Parts: sequence; C-alpha cells; structure tokens
Amino acid sequence: MMALCAVTALGCGPGEEESGRLRVDVYGWGPGIDGADTFNQGMPLYDDAINVRVLLTRPGSKEVLELESAPVGNKSVALPELTYGTGLRLDMEIVNSRGEIVASGATPTFDFVEGEEMKALRLMVSPTNAYSPAGSLVLVNGERVVEQSRLDYRTRERGTWLGRVGHAAVPTSTGEVLVVGGADVVPGSAPGSVPNFRSVYNDVQLYDPETGYFTDLAFDDASQDVLPDGGGRLEDARAFHTVTPIGGDRFLVVGGVNTLGDRTLPVTTIELIDLNASAGSKVRPLEASDGSRAVLNVGRGWHTAHYYEANEQVVVIGGLGEPQIGAAIEPLATMELINVGRASVVGETYALSEARTDHDSTKLSDGKIWVIGGRNAAGALASTEFVTLSEVGLQSSPSASMKQARFGFASTVVTDGSGSRVLVVGGYTGTTAATGSYEIGAINPSSGEGVFVNAAPWTLSSARGGHTLVELPQTGDVMVLGGTGGDGVRVSRAERMSFKGLAESVPYDVLSSGVGEARVPRRGATATLMTNGQVLVFGGIGQTTSNGMPLEIGLDNAEIYNPRDPVGGSLFIE
Repeated sequence: MMALCAVTALGCGPGEEESGRLRVDVYGWGPGIDGADTFNQGMPLYDDAINVRVLLTRPGSKEVLELESAPVGNKSVALPELTYGTGLRLDMEIVNSRGEIVASGATPTFDFVEGEEMKALRLMVSPTNAYSPAGSLVLVNGERVVEQSRLDYRTRERGTWLGRVGHAAVPTSTGEVLVVGGADVVPGSAPGSVPNFRSVYNDVQLYDPETGYFTDLAFDDASQDVLPDGGGRLEDARAFHTVTPIGGDRFLVVGGVNTLGDRTLPVTTIELIDLNASAGSKVRPLEASDGSRAVLNVGRGWHTAHYYEANEQVVVIGGLGEPQIGAAIEPLATMELINVGRASVVGETYALSEARTDHDSTKLSDGKIWVIGGRNAAGALASTEFVTLSEVGLQSSPSASMKQARFGFASTVVTDGSGSRVLVVGGYTGTTAATGSYEIGAINPSSGEGVFVNAAPWTLSSARGGHTLVELPQTGDVMVLGGTGGDGVRVSRAERMSFKGLAESVPYDVLSSGVGEARVPRRGATATLMTNGQVLVFGGIGQTTSNGMPLEIGLDNAEIYNPRDPVGGSLFIE
C-alpha cells in the first residue's frame, strides 16, 4: 500500500516568512493488498499507476495555481507551496502509463489566511468516472477501520431504521451536505401515485466530505446525549418537501407530507434551519417577533420553491395538497409567497395557469421562473408557464409546450456563449412508461417567449424517471444519475451529456459506456455536487436481503460518484 497517508506543506504569502502548515490525510477506495476493492488508509494499489500529482487549485475561477508530481514508487509527494487566498483546493490525481487519470480526489475548498497555524484536511481518492462507497473512520472491536458511511443513529433507539426517500439534500458554504427529513416507503407504488409510508422522519443531518461522517443536529457533543425539548429536529416530520437556501447557511423547509393513520396529509408548517445558531436553536419554526408562526395557506408536497434575495421572499409552486379539508389529495393550481424577513405568508394564494405536481421549475437570469411539465389529474403535462414576482404579488402566464408530455423528469439551467437554456431530460409519460428523450428550452431574446427544441428526438441510452442531473462546473458536462424505468427497475448506469452546440443536429454527445454503474442501484436518491468536485449520492430505495429473500427498503448509506471534472481542463494532463 502506498504510504501517502499524510503529506505536509508550508504556507507562505508573497514575500512572507513561513506562516503555517497544511496537513492532508489521504485514504482511498480501490485495490488493496489482495487485489480486491476495499477502503485503504493510504493510497490504494491502482493498476498501472505511474505518477501522483498534487495541484493547488482555485475551482471557482478555474485556476491551477501550483503543481507537484512524483513517481508512485517514491511512496510520497510534496504538496505545492501555498499562498494566502480564498476558495483554494488541493487536488490529487493518479496517472497511468498512458497519461490517463485513473483515480483522483480533492479536499473541500478552503481559505488560507495570514497568521493561520496548522490546517488539517482529509481527502478520499477513488477511481474516476465511477461510484465508490462513501467512507468514514469507525471503531470495530477496538480497531480503527474505514467503513461505508451511514446516517447518525446516536439519537435513535436500537432497532430504528433511518433509510429514506423524499428527503432533501443541499450543499452548505463549508462544503458539507445538509440532509433533511424524508420517509421509508412501502415498495411497489407506480410513478405518479402517492406511496404508503413505513416511517416519516424529522431529523436533520450534516454530511462532512472530509471525515465521511453524518452528524445528527439533535446530538449534543458536550453532553454526549440528545438535545432536550426536541432541539436540532424538525417540529413536524415530513417527506417530499422543499429545502431552499436563503443565504448565510440558512435554509427554509416548506411543506411536505406526513401520515395520520392510513391517510397521507400535506404539511402546512414552515421551519428555519440556521447552521450559525447555537446548539438546540439551529432548527426552529419560522416565527415572527410577536410569536406568530408562518404557515402555508394550503398544505402541499411535491412542489417547487425559489428564493428572491433582494426582497427576502420564497415562491412556492404547485404540488399535491388538500384544496378543502377532508378532500382527496390532488394536484394544485396555486402558488404562495413567503416573506422570510417578516416571517409571514401572504394571506392569499395565486393562480397557476394549470394544476400541476411532479413538475420542475427553474429561475432564469431575468428573475422569471419557468414552470415546466408535471402532471395533473388527467396525466402527464407538456405545458409550461412563466411565473413573475412583482410588487402586486405573483402572476402566471402560459408559455411554449414541450415536445413530450412528462413528469418526474429532471431539468437544469445550463449556460454557454449563446446564453442560458433549460435542459429537460427523461421522465415518465404515464404510470407504466418512461422516456429517454431530452429537449432544450430557450428564450427568444426579442419576444421574451419560450420555445422547446427536440429534433430527432434526442435521447439518452436509457429511459428513466425520478433521476437527478448534476452540471459539472469545469467542463460544463451534465451527469444523469439514477432513476427507474417505467417498469420500476432501477437504472444503475450513469450517463454523461457533453454539449457540442445548438447548431449541431444532435446538441449533446451522450456517453453511457465507461462512466460508471451504481454499486447499489437506487431510486429517489439525491445527488449533490460538493466543493471537492465529487457527487454525494444518498438514500433512495434499494434492494437488500432478509432471511435470504430480496427486500426493497429505504437506504441509509451513501455513495460517492467521481465524475472527473478537472480544474484547468486538459492543460495539465501529462
């Protein structure tokens, strides 16, 4: 095993004396001494590995600042000299005899400031374009070993299971990932149907990519016990809610669904997560200075939400809810406006052009929200609409229809030299049918109207819905991860979409070979791009065994997908 478990470098500013040191501990997933893939406390024995490179980068500006390399046989490599700065990152790359990057890893981004003493960081190296288990250091029979990361069970009774779907996962400014709520569902529900729940959760947990640990905010390190009075937990357990970043590591938790007996009920409450607050106060209801609590006019789940920083308002769109007490849960044709600064909800709902749930929406650079597809009581929707926030509230107006009606799809705003566009990928066209088609929505600069293009049609190699998209910040490629086909079979293969240009007959090269198969195929998982350039794939429904029989269950563990998105492009590939 390569002895690269600790490397140290001096940190100096321009013309300055030594100011501090950086220590980086390395562990990895890959071949061990016996050749089988395992966690290694140090560098795994990657086949045909020739060189190790360590780069000091600034990913936000796509800069490679310094580079050091050494042959693998040296069993050590120096770190580049550091300069003071913000948004720095150390990247490690393992190069084979053909000059290919076979494995890589990076620290989360960090700041190095004048006068700082020792800074200790940790990174996980794993094969590129592949899934690996997320690892954390634990004690097993008194021995320190690396095992696959699971949720923090310290606040739960023995025998409790925390695997889940319908949770939310969002990145924080410190490079961690916040995981909020969710539920373990009874398997077998068709796309577009409301599942039955085994459990609905109220916990809030943080994943740290340096350590691999999940930490429950309800656990008090000082007392080594659970915080009193429900501190660190949501007041209302919920799933299929939204968690919207509102700046300064604060997040607004809106709506969702819970159960009462055999009924699924939408949640009206709104809660605030503030990671800067003291222990026990990080999670609390959104409450005004007079003690009144903000609640939605209409409880809803499977909705979307967007934040407007200038006026501290959150727009909540569509979803499933109860338009009248006791009525069946159904798609909503309404939207609501939350004033975060005043901790209140505007006391009226605003009309959408069409009822919809299982839709997606994106906020464009001009402030408009493009609400796309979804389903209503009659089935999948091709329609879209624009939502505009003004001084008089929210207005909606119909826009161009997609070429394919779909719900449970994924979309993202991507940008190139020709301006912003919305990429819409996959989804379900019915309860037993999924599509692999994708299309592009763009705004006509002269008219301001939207238009969708899907010429061939353009398709992935696998039809899928309930998946996620991750845009890679360095190459601009889009990763398609997870989901299921219309037959309910989980799609394990990742696909990579590389943009060629709108003038091309097929605008994306779609790669499905050599870009990774999930170790545990899962549906309903979240995929979150972290500042270390890797993707945390967490939760979802997967398959395990019980008494030798296959069993579908919510997963409580995480995988890391390493998409190989190099800072500086191919400039530094030897």
